[in-house]
Amino acid sequence: MRRTLTITLTALALVLPSVDALAAAAAEKAPLKKIIVAKRSFTGSLGQADRWGNVQVTIVVKKTTTLAGTKKTVKRHIESIKVPVYPDHTGRSVFISNNSLPTLVQEALQAQRIATVPRSDHHNARLAVQDQADAAQDEGP
Repeated sequence: MRRTLTITLTALALVLPSVDALAAAAAEKAPLKKIIVAKRSFTGSLGQADRWGNVQVTIVVKKTTTLAGTKKTVKRHIESIKVPVYPDHTGRSVFISNNSLPTLVQEALQAQRIATVPRSDHHNARLAVQDQADAAQDEGP
């Protein structure tokens, strides 16, 4: 009995350090994921809209950086669009700007969402055929 106990304890003493080493190696293989989020505002230069006045656009961009081990992934997303300077030299200009700018901002944000959705080759081929049909229809008889 004493001999069996001694052999068992000796075997455990030899095996336990290797089990600890395997656990440490497994912990090192699982990379820690770190996410860094930053928001930044960018203001464009003042642009002349012909005789109607000046236009200036400000966007807020959200940058998400994901670090997983040695792999680094950066994603940028426009959070908001503002138009602090727009044509307002006449009442008609103010009316047009107040009605069109919200629509233009919404369309720009929506176009960004559509651009990030991956499309299949079948979908792209269907779009190409539709574009050709539209071009042929525009040319007319």
